[in-house]
Amino acid sequence: MIDAPVLHLSPQDTLKKIIDFHPELAVVYSSTKTQEYDIEFCRIIKDKIKCKIIFVGPFVSPIAVSVLKNSSVIDAVVKREFEFPVLEIANMASWKKIRNLAWRENGSVIENEERPPLSREELDSLPYKKQRYELRLGQFELDFAENFLRDNDIEKGSPLIGIVTGAGCLLTKISKQIE
Repeated sequence: MIDAPVLHLSPQDTLKKIIDFHPELAVVYSSTKTQEYDIEFCRIIKDKIKCKIIFVGPFVSPIAVSVLKNSSVIDAVVKREFEFPVLEIANMASWKKIRNLAWRENGSVIENEERPPLSREELDSLPYKKQRYELRLGQFELDFAENFLRDNDIEKGSPLIGIVTGAGCLLTKISKQIE
């Protein structure tokens, strides 16, 4: 996993790390603000190492089909909760059987069946985020807050860290009703 903004990695440094690692699969947590940049960066990655590109996150989830139709560089978008579908993709399951997946086959976009929201037991089986992203007073937290405040034109003040959850999010259902 590479969180380039937090690590202050330039696009060139990030690309070098990806090329050196040479993954078969790149999972990109994309957002509305970064989607165009993410797609262009993934185009460069795909030109260099020919890996599969999967987009995830609450911002691409409700518009999965349009994201795929608008960019041939993206191979699939996982809608809603993505932890288990991404694991199934990494374990080379047939894409036809992976629920919550929108993907491209022979130029057509296919939307698989949606899985129900994760149960309490399934959520409890996931690694606790704090184990991986433990925030503590120190340079990481201050750097993150400074970058967040600068990038979002918010007056400097107390550190602010936004937490976005996808588990149980109804945004996808609401978006489908609007379409």
